[in-house]
Amino acid sequence: MDSLSLRRLSGDDAPAYRDLRLEALRLEPQAFGSSWEEEAPRSMAEFATRLVDTHVIGALTVAGLVGMVGLQRSNRVKTVHIGSIWGMYVRPAARGRGIGRRLLTAAIAEAGPEVRSLRLAVEAENLPARRLYESVGFVAWAREAEALRIGDTFHDEILMRLEIR
Repeated sequence: MDSLSLRRLSGDDAPAYRDLRLEALRLEPQAFGSSWEEEAPRSMAEFATRLVDTHVIGALTVAGLVGMVGLQRSNRVKTVHIGSIWGMYVRPAARGRGIGRRLLTAAIAEAGPEVRSLRLAVEAENLPARRLYESVGFVAWAREAEALRIGDTFHDEILMRLEIR
């Protein structure tokens, strides 16, 4: 395997992030609340701003950006103890090498001392993703029926949480 490094993406990473994000939305539309049609028209500046304003960890090899995961911490007084994992994606050619696990572990480590639990939603039929999340300790706590609609097809999501403190 190529050497792999993980780091928080910055505004300078916007072109690579945009390419990976749009690929994810195109290839795995049922895995994301956003759609390719909504994201593709966004400017490079908007992608750069997202990277500055949010916490996105990238997995990089000599081939470039091959995976990503977002971490959001609540800034509200009553929910500061809750964080969210979002936007998890690893390119198909890079799957099966533990990159997803490393990204997820890095996001958990970055959650910070205030965060007691992390939450995420995963498409109910995405068994490989569900197994990955379960393998690091996430537990299903609810099923949201018809959480997403793509064309005429509805997709349920499994809501999961990890207690970290």
